[in-house]
Amino acid sequence: MQYSVTYAKSHLSQLLRRAEAGEEVILNRRGKPVARLVALTPTEKQTLLANLNSANSAE
Repeated sequence: MQYSVTYAKSHLSQLLRRAEAGEEVILNRRGKPVARLVALTPTEKQTLLANLNSANSAE
């Protein structure tokens, strides 16, 4: 589905839930697509969490 950036600002939680459920969410600015929200794969989640944990441990 496609949504305006203005709509996304006030409904971000809902759009994130849709992306987590597997829906591709396209954000439009002035009618033109500018961004895509998609769920992370399990591997991407693990990698991101590992990187965050490493960065926090270094502090």
